[in-house]
Amino acid sequence: MNEWTRLVRTVAPAGPAVTLAEAKRHLRVFHDDDDDDITSMIAAAEASIEGPSGIGIALLSQTWRLSLDQFPCEIIVPLGPVTGVTSVTYRDGAGLEQLVSGLRYDLDQQPLRIWSARDTAWPTITCEPGAVKVTFECGHETLPQDLRWA
Repeated sequence: MNEWTRLVRTVAPAGPAVTLAEAKRHLRVFHDDDDDDITSMIAAAEASIEGPSGIGIALLSQTWRLSLDQFPCEIIVPLGPVTGVTSVTYRDGAGLEQLVSGLRYDLDQQPLRIWSARDTAWPTITCEPGAVKVTFECGHETLPQDLRWA
């Protein structure tokens, strides 16, 4: 299964990466006749860049969940830039959700890689679809100008 199909956005950005007013100023449009079309173009441009249907970049601050069937040696988060790991959970043998503590990761590395605590192993789980969930925050606080123009 493709790793992109394992991602679900749980909290969307507060708004578009580029406002209608910014796009109209860039396009030198001084009337409101084309506002619906320009808004659709902004959404299409964001979709071509953002998330699993784009090139794997989160433009603005948002939250995603990665589902895995088991613990790999290291968890690689394919979307970025990751700004924080909210939680890593798993379903134990009894089917109860448990929180993993003592994670190791470096937010300066992209793609983000997550390991279990030093000198420990991942918990033992029953391998089943979506048994491991990684919830993380990603996106830019201030969108870089090159992405804004794109």
